[in-house]
Amino acid sequence: MVGNLSEEHRRWILKTYWKYENAEAVRRIQENEFHLPTPSLFTIYHIPDRFETTNSFANELEHGRPRMTLIQDNEMKVALIFVNSRKKSGKLGIPRISLQRLIYQLHLKPY
Repeated sequence: MVGNLSEEHRRWILKTYWKYENAEAVRRIQENEFHLPTPSLFTIYHIPDRFETTNSFANELEHGRPRMTLIQDNEMKVALIFVNSRKKSGKLGIPRISLQRLIYQLHLKPY
């Protein structure tokens, strides 16, 4: 739920939590004022904790291997080579997963 909240909403939750120091009170006030689905108690507790440790409302960075950017140059290379010869598409120097993603985005069929 934290990922779906805007920065303004997170700031409001933080201020309200610091004012009342009660997550359930924050949920009740939000429900009455905004008429939106309320975040979980974990989310309400997590926002002040994250702000105190990082001084930021931003989401945490993603972990793991970064995705290869699907730039238009790669799209054009894949489209031209894949249409002419599917066997040569492996020699582009593009990771297999990125190649499959590009093929899907270009609405090409692997057969």
